[in-house]
Order: sequence, then C-alpha cells, then structure tokens
Amino acid sequence: MRPAFPEADPLAPIEITVQAANDRDVAFQLNNDNTPYSKWTSSFFGGTFRLTSPQPEQIFADYLKVNGDEERENRISALFEFTDALRKSLQELKENVASGSSETKKSIQISSGDPGFGLIQMMAKETLKNTSPVPELPNFVIFSPENSALRTFDREGQIEPLGINGEGLLKLISFYASKPNDTTLAKVKDSLKLFDWFDDFATESVPSAARLLVRDRFLDENVEGFDHRSANEGFFFLLFYFLLFNSELTPKFFAIDNIDASLNPKLCEKLMQELGALAKANDKQAILTTHNPAVLDGLDLNDDEQRLFVVSRGRDGTTKVKRIQKPEPVDGNNLRLSELFIRGLIGGLPKGF
Repeated sequence: MRPAFPEADPLAPIEITVQAANDRDVAFQLNNDNTPYSKWTSSFFGGTFRLTSPQPEQIFADYLKVNGDEERENRISALFEFTDALRKSLQELKENVASGSSETKKSIQISSGDPGFGLIQMMAKETLKNTSPVPELPNFVIFSPENSALRTFDREGQIEPLGINGEGLLKLISFYASKPNDTTLAKVKDSLKLFDWFDDFATESVPSAARLLVRDRFLDENVEGFDHRSANEGFFFLLFYFLLFNSELTPKFFAIDNIDASLNPKLCEKLMQELGALAKANDKQAILTTHNPAVLDGLDLNDDEQRLFVVSRGRDGTTKVKRIQKPEPVDGNNLRLSELFIRGLIGGLPKGF
C-alpha cells in the first residue's frame, strides 16, 4: 500500500518501528521500485539491540560436550588456540591504539579448516538465536477467514498450517487427531461448548474426500453425526479461531479481520472472553478488527493485556489510532462498551450522517 496524498512520493520507503514489551525496539525500512513483478525488500535501519546470548563459559562448556576423549582433546586444543589468537589480537590492537598507528588489525581470521572454526560457528549461532529484536514479526499473518475456504477441505493455502482465508483446516485437525497424546483438539472441543448443542466432532475419510462429522447432543445416539456441509457458518469460524489460538504450529503474533463475521451478538461477547483466556494460556498476541458493538462487551479493560483502539481519519485524511481506557460512568451509570460505542462516546463511527 502506498500513500496517495498530494506531494506523496510513490517510491519513498515505508518505515515502521516496533517496540516489544521489554522496551526493546527495532525499525524497519521497506522498499519497492514499483516495477512489474518486483519484490519488497526489508532492512533494519535503527533500533535497540541487546545481546542476551549465554555467557562465554557456557558456550565453551557446550562446545566440549562431545563423545570420545580424542575429539574432546582436539576441541580443548582448539579452544586454547582461539583464546590465544584473541588475546594476541587484542594486545596488538591495544599497542596500535597507544602508538597512534593506522595499521590496526581489524579481524581475527579463522578458516573452515582451522580447529577453532566449530567454536566460532557455535558462538555465532547462539548469538544470532538470542539477538532477534522482535522474533515474532517474521511469521505475522493477517487472517480473514471465509466460509467457502473453511468448508472446502481439499484447498490449501500458500501459508501453512492455516491459510489466510481458512485453508488447511481439516488437514490440521487430522494432524492432531493422529497424535493420541496431544491435547490440542480436546481444548478446541472444550471451547466449542459455547454452542449449547455441540457434543463432539471427528474426521473421516470416504472414497470421494475427507470430511468432518459433527455430533449434536440432541441427536439420536445411533446417529453418528452430520456432515460438515450441514454445519452453519458460525461453527466453522469458531472452529478456526480456537484451532488458531490453541495450536503451537500457528504464529505467536497475528491479526484477524472482522472477528464478528457470521456470529450473533451474544456469541461475539463470549468469543472475546474465550479468546482472551486462550491467548494468555498459549502465549498468543492477536490484533482483531470489528464493526460489531457486541464484540466490545467481551473485553476486560481492567486487564492491561486487553486493549481497545479506535481507528479513524483526521481532518487532513491521515489515519489516527487512539487507545480507549476504561470509561468513567455516564450520568452515574456504568454503561457497557457497546452502548458507549453506539452513542458515539468512544469514537469509531462516521460523522457525516
């Protein structure tokens, strides 16, 4: 997306700064030359980085954890060789700085054939593993589930395990069903009890295609369940959400567009309460969008991890984001967030009509 305001440069890079809860931040610069089939490129151009890798002695100890006395002796020799080279290099640097020499040695060269090369690899790996500024960002996805994609089990998206429109739903369910000791599906089924009629579901392979059998607690006990094609839209949307929030294979940080789609108002409220609990239990962070006032009633603004933002446009057309704190009583009454929204007291409604 490019800005289309007067005097906006369509080739100007897009700059985004992200700050983590621990006050560690990183700034990204996104570039694209707008030519056909060109790719977006991303690069760091600022931010705060902190080295949180293990202490050197721990890395050295891990480096020496090998089978066989001969290999251990070789690694001990490599360790001494590396530390000796480092000591000599630092001494040379100190002497050059003291003498004002411009011939400062800039690096310690160790090739892949040298004994200390494996140690260098281990140190680099540990450092890179622990210095990513916001490690959840690369897997960020904006999900926008659609009824047709959720029901079409043979369609798979480019993103796995769940596509942005809900593709791959049955495949992921089948994966967990094949793991008898895994509790993911049990948690999903427990959350689906929001539907008072829901009893159970199971996957089944038939000659034509795989299907999902949904069990209604009001059905005759001799009826195995009804085919997924007979389930309503709301069931599929909740099945998708609960799998998304419970699975360890889905992103830690993601967004869902129009979380209220195909859901009645009371279910919207209960869904938000359930997702809030699942997010904490499974270490997920989600950005949700809605136009439905009922969704707001499921938020607990006393919990700082649940936040409400109103997105609007300013007088000059620019996008504005405002955080809504827990509201004060109106005329002595504690109004529900949905009522405040409808009255226009927290924003988010058009003002032109």
